[in-house]
Amino acid sequence: MRKMLFIFIGIFYVLNINAQIGMPGNTTLINDRLGSKNKLINKLKNDSIDNCKLLNHMGAFYDGSGNIVTTIFKGRIFNNFLNELKSEENSQKAGNVWNEVGPWGGDVNSICMYIDEEDTILYAAAGIPYIKYNTLAPWTVLTSLANYSTNINIIIASNDSIIYACGGSTNALFKSIDKGLTWIKLENVPVNREVSSIAIDPLNSNIIYAGLGCIMGGTNYEHIIKSADGGNSWQLLNTSVLNIEYGIGDISINPNNADQIIVAAFGAFGGGEVIYSDDAGNTWQNITNGLPTQYPFNDIEIAGNTVYISGGQLFGNQYLGVYKCILDDFNWQNISSGFPLKVVNKVIVNPFDTLKIFAATDGDGVYFSNDGGITWDYTSAGADNFSICDILLNPSNPDEIFIGCKSLAVYKSENSGLSWEKYNEGIATLTIKDIAVDPSNNNNVIVAFESWNSGGCFLSNDGGLTWNLVENLPATRFSSVVYDVNGNIYAVSKGPSSVAQEGVYKSKDGGVSWTNTGPNLGPLFETELWVIDAPQTITNPSDSGLLFVGGNHFGVAGHAATIYRTLNGGDSGWEEVYIGNDNVDIHAIEIAPNANNNLIYAGYVSYENITGSLLKSNDKGITWIDINNGVPNNCNRTFAIAADKIHNNIVYAGASSALGSNYILKSENCGDMWYPILNLNSEIYCLQTAYANNSFIYAGTFNNGVIISQDSGDSWFNANDGLPTNIPVSCFSEPFIVDNNLKIYAGTSGRSGFIATIANLDVNDNFYISDFITWNEPNPFSDNTTIHFSLNKKSHVKLSIFNVNGQLITILIDKEMEPCADYQIKWDANNNKHVTKGLYFYRLEIDGKPITKKMLFQ
Repeated sequence: MRKMLFIFIGIFYVLNINAQIGMPGNTTLINDRLGSKNKLINKLKNDSIDNCKLLNHMGAFYDGSGNIVTTIFKGRIFNNFLNELKSEENSQKAGNVWNEVGPWGGDVNSICMYIDEEDTILYAAAGIPYIKYNTLAPWTVLTSLANYSTNINIIIASNDSIIYACGGSTNALFKSIDKGLTWIKLENVPVNREVSSIAIDPLNSNIIYAGLGCIMGGTNYEHIIKSADGGNSWQLLNTSVLNIEYGIGDISINPNNADQIIVAAFGAFGGGEVIYSDDAGNTWQNITNGLPTQYPFNDIEIAGNTVYISGGQLFGNQYLGVYKCILDDFNWQNISSGFPLKVVNKVIVNPFDTLKIFAATDGDGVYFSNDGGITWDYTSAGADNFSICDILLNPSNPDEIFIGCKSLAVYKSENSGLSWEKYNEGIATLTIKDIAVDPSNNNNVIVAFESWNSGGCFLSNDGGLTWNLVENLPATRFSSVVYDVNGNIYAVSKGPSSVAQEGVYKSKDGGVSWTNTGPNLGPLFETELWVIDAPQTITNPSDSGLLFVGGNHFGVAGHAATIYRTLNGGDSGWEEVYIGNDNVDIHAIEIAPNANNNLIYAGYVSYENITGSLLKSNDKGITWIDINNGVPNNCNRTFAIAADKIHNNIVYAGASSALGSNYILKSENCGDMWYPILNLNSEIYCLQTAYANNSFIYAGTFNNGVIISQDSGDSWFNANDGLPTNIPVSCFSEPFIVDNNLKIYAGTSGRSGFIATIANLDVNDNFYISDFITWNEPNPFSDNTTIHFSLNKKSHVKLSIFNVNGQLITILIDKEMEPCADYQIKWDANNNKHVTKGLYFYRLEIDGKPITKKMLFQ
């Protein structure tokens, strides 16, 4: 069945650390200007961050629990590095239109509100900027700003209809003077750096402060720029009291005295300082004394004469929490000693009751205090394990609170934080890693998603019309999902283990309750799992619990490739059936259909200078061999494999090299010999095959969208109508049938999910009435049914059975037949093929003319 799984993070930018971060198709590591990897790791160890590891394929750091360093990417929208709006000029040569299907969600890094006598408008920065014109309307794309940038990570409103936004890249500041209707890009920004924070003078919206991101190895004190004329001109402020390498997490201006400014700063991998100005930024003093400077500071809030600061990050267990002090005194006091999680991204105070404080955590929801931080309530009904980036109080009704969340977009509370409900309809910027359809009921669909150190799954029971967050799964990164033939669901978590142990989570009750079945090697993050597969049809009832999961060891366990197998759905654990070389990850596993589940393919990604990235097993996963004959030179990256649905000797695979060569390969002898059938300028992340009159192949790419073949790979065409331009397509579901239409889901990295029709299987019976007549009886049936058809001339007849997902169950006839008034062919559902009860289709082709009929096995 699978695929993929696209190396994940929006970490693939050019960072403000004088360094280039590797991205798919470009494995350039952090370059020498950052210093050697060993020096960086030694620095982290000196900061008491143990078992950290540089991910060669990501150019980013995990700690020993699998937490990604986030300070270095401060303010970035997860996986939003190659995102554009839909284009009317999208190349569409084949296939049907893709339609958005959700789920609603995405990383909302910043939210703001503008209120006047006419309007109450909400804005959200989710990479793509969104606007909500009233409480009843859904969120819609703020197209006028998105046309400038789809990497908007901060948006902030003044009191007089002026809105500022930044785009998460160098010199990307934008301004609207008409509530967001139109936008301009601000020019003359003096520093070629990423903007990490914005503050507007509460008394004069023409005065703007912009904080800049961190820069390792910096030689100039470039932290804050200021404009006094609405962004027409800028000056670089003298902040030499601040660590030269630090970036700005937040800028807070005293609403009662705009000359008083407090700034929170952070280092690339941790550490932080706080500085203060009482003359509008002309001079500064460092006020960090009394604070734990080994941790990053994320946010500052001035409320009356009290200052609150929050900070920390999950990477390296950098737990800070919330501190407060009296303005001008700066004698800091820890008010978070009892916090269950001391990583706080945002703190906010009710302006009408300054004793009421809210703290937005990075994984444990919203904490609140009614007594100025003496005591706290840690319950967040409806949002108890959310990772929150921003929090906003409605200034006209402070009991109404909005939170911008990682993955889950926007949630709202109408009772001052006691409970939360989703408020994200219309926001579709989720990073989907996998989609699975229940083979016994295609109304049941599950998607896996992830963000910075968080993630989860969404479940639909109505074919994607509505989605619900799977609440009893941990809020960890989920990489792959699958249903087995019995309707059990499996979801693969990649940690971090500081939230919940990695492994394969299983549900036997439709997603209500879940159990971690393993495999995991130890208490730290030691098994990085990328992909899971289960048979969608079985010939032997004992195979109903057969599953494979692939990935690699990690951290203290090394970095060897690994494949695990279970014969009973993980109920008694997993057996490691393959251990490969170090610096190799298993990213694709495909159980070949129509091969009695004996033939298994696997694709891997190697970070060594080799040729080859493919494996197979002929004995149900007991032994494995390399199958790299014919693989082009230097190709050592396979994220996707798909076997033909009918011909069990045909299989397709993506293959790429670090030098930029990308191919779709085909084998006609079960992988023993490969040959390229397509050369692309984009890496292949997912492949899927389908059969409807012809053999279809769908390929999802890094920046070419979807391409398809309708003739077994002989010719290829773009199939992007309805998809955003250049969006990475990360996964496909198995094909499935709805109302005689063969359909498929596609997941994207940053724009949620889409659905398209592969082919229409419904044929007008009368069209072929002169050639043949067909029906089956009984229908519904309990054990077997008889398929009738007539022939008025000698013809080639092919009679096939498909399940509701469009997968071939069996071919009953494929031969020349003489004229006959009533052929009767029996299909015994309990013989030869072990199939589950449900809807099936028989497809009768007479000399290539098809007709499809429904049958109900009950």
